[in-house]
Amino acid sequence: MIKRQTFISTKVLYSLDIPKIDYTTDYDKVCVSLYRNSGNYDNLYSGELLPYNGKVSLYDMKQLIEQFMLDKGLSYCEFGLDVENEGGEEVDITILQVLYCRVKPTTSVGDFVRCNFLTTVKVKEVDYDRVFEDELLYYAEKGEDVSLTLTYVYSTAEGELKTKEIVYTETAGVAGIDSIYFDFYEVWLDVGGEGGAILHCVQCKVGERCFTYYIRTEAPDLVCSFYNAFNIREVLALYGKTSTKMKTQKSEAVCGGITAYYDVSNEVLYEFESVRLSPEMMKLVMDFLTSPEILLIWNNSARMLITDYTYEYADDDKEKYIVKFTWKYADNRMTFERPYEVNSRTFTKQFDKTFK
Repeated sequence: MIKRQTFISTKVLYSLDIPKIDYTTDYDKVCVSLYRNSGNYDNLYSGELLPYNGKVSLYDMKQLIEQFMLDKGLSYCEFGLDVENEGGEEVDITILQVLYCRVKPTTSVGDFVRCNFLTTVKVKEVDYDRVFEDELLYYAEKGEDVSLTLTYVYSTAEGELKTKEIVYTETAGVAGIDSIYFDFYEVWLDVGGEGGAILHCVQCKVGERCFTYYIRTEAPDLVCSFYNAFNIREVLALYGKTSTKMKTQKSEAVCGGITAYYDVSNEVLYEFESVRLSPEMMKLVMDFLTSPEILLIWNNSARMLITDYTYEYADDDKEKYIVKFTWKYADNRMTFERPYEVNSRTFTKQFDKTFK
């Protein structure tokens, strides 16, 4: 006989809340298998456990599952845990519905997924130039009302402030992750952007979840894509200034009276300082700075590494933070910063003599 002593919720749980699992048994050994309970049923672990004083324990399941979800790019997945006796007979089967989360929210997983999209913030700044599209993901239970309400706030060419609301009625057919895709250029066209209208914000509601995009007309200074706390690719637009510093390390040798360098390595570091940020934007930036993978969008999605970061706090109700961080390209190679653009022209105005 084998009996599980650890309670496992039949509903979704955070990956960081996966506990150590204890069993009591009177067998000499038990066989354990941990696998993905869908698709091609990837096996994460199989092994035999020898009881001590009639007890066996499974440690480090959380690390196994989180690493698997990171490698596969999963934010939600079902896992099966089978326990068999010596004869290969299944004695206990446990299903774990896991939502990846590397930072612990202050609310239960049920309350969080019911009221939030899978991101650490409720607002974000985007623009027409570089961040013209985005995607929101959310977890819904089977049968949940996931009706979508989109609200556009814009100004007409005459300066009149208007709103436009679109409603889609829907019910979740299965429990799991769903997404909403936004093309802000298409939204801009929809509200009459070509006729002079200015789009100010886009608000999205799904059930009790709410998210707002604020539209800026100026292009951001740094645009990155990163895996957020829920292992979902997210886009961040930052405004500020960047300074570039170059370091060279080399060894020196003298041969025949001639000095030469060898083992030469060059490193270019970029120091970015943001404009003042709201507390909500600072939460998104902190998620970005601690992400396991960050891509620089405008440079063929080159991978970048954050080497150092700090932030300053000001006593202001709306804009409290300035963040400073240093980054470099992951391949550590010298990079040409957009030396040529398609259809660019060398001379765009009449030539003037420099020296007279």
